[in-house]
Amino acid sequence: MASNSYSKMHEATEYRKKDINDAFNPSGEVVNRNLITRMKIRLEYYFESVENSEVWGLKELIKFNEDHAESKLPAGADNQAGLIEVLNAKMSDDKYYAPLDFARDPCGRRGVDAVLEENAVDIILSPRGGPLLSISGTAGRPSGMQIIVNAYREALLIQAQSAWKATIPKRQPPPLDQIIR
Repeated sequence: MASNSYSKMHEATEYRKKDINDAFNPSGEVVNRNLITRMKIRLEYYFESVENSEVWGLKELIKFNEDHAESKLPAGADNQAGLIEVLNAKMSDDKYYAPLDFARDPCGRRGVDAVLEENAVDIILSPRGGPLLSISGTAGRPSGMQIIVNAYREALLIQAQSAWKATIPKRQPPPLDQIIR
């Protein structure tokens, strides 16, 4: 199934006929499997770095949560379907990296890099995208921002973040007793 989606992505993005997002099937199967696989890799890396913990792996975390659900998990948040899905993620390195490697050119060199160069700008500063931004913005809630630069320009990211912080007044969160009832 992943190779079929990869073929669709390749055909759809060839010669800029379509946006890369349109190349994935409607269920987002390749994107979701890649995200789940990435989560598994990152969690495994994290667990390797933790010392003196009762939990040393994803399987143990799920078991710990099952054993301590009443005392450790918030009410209504005891569904571990997402963690179980991550635990059971099986994707070969080839299938994991093929869409990522393919997307780097149209999204990177021909995407972000081209936009920055064509517009003679060093950064793109924008609200963080997605449906949550629309919902939180409509409700008058704060939302995140994103800064985009060319690859390997991390120093520029830090400069932009520092300039933002120096320009915007320090945010004072409301007292917790006004939020929590």
